[in-house]
Amino acid sequence: VAPGQTLDQEMAGLADKINKALVAKGCKNVAAIDFTDLQGQPTELGRYLSERLAVEIVSTAGVSMVDRANIKSILAEHKLTEEGLVNPANAKKLGEFAGVDAILIGNVTALDDGVELMVKGISTASAQIIAAGRIKFPKTSEIQQLFNRSVSGSAGVSGPATPAMADRGGSGYQDATAIATKDIGPLRVLLKSVIPTKLKDQYGRSRNGI
Repeated sequence: VAPGQTLDQEMAGLADKINKALVAKGCKNVAAIDFTDLQGQPTELGRYLSERLAVEIVSTAGVSMVDRANIKSILAEHKLTEEGLVNPANAKKLGEFAGVDAILIGNVTALDDGVELMVKGISTASAQIIAAGRIKFPKTSEIQQLFNRSVSGSAGVSGPATPAMADRGGSGYQDATAIATKDIGPLRVLLKSVIPTKLKDQYGRSRNGI
């Protein structure tokens, strides 16, 4: 990955690479779902990058991108979720229902010196990876804000939320004032403020703490 490239430049190069690989495999209709973090949780940044990649691929010509709203409608109708499309059987079902030849999935990772996006194109007929690529771009404040936000929900039907999850908004709960978030199973922990303080250890000595 070439350092110092802007998101626009990196995304254009990734779209061209993915597009050529899909065309070489005879794919005509492709769907892109929300990209996730490494824990499989969708974020606003993942959704944004998925949309950006879809637009770039369409502009390069060669394959057609299926409208996202149409995909979500089909998933809901057949009680499928975007997360479940990594299952070969479910991917094949989407291919049959929506006439999709391949699905683009991706992972977004925040690093110390930027953000890395890895994308894979999965064939709905064979469940094999037929296209892949990765890019790295600078982590601006806007990008960091998008990365910290989870989406309000994913497409499809995943079953009713339990009362405990409903009380705290489920795994889709988000708070724009949070400094950082961490998902532990169905629990989302938010760090909202840090206050410096003085603590005493077991020997009575003063220590700096938070």
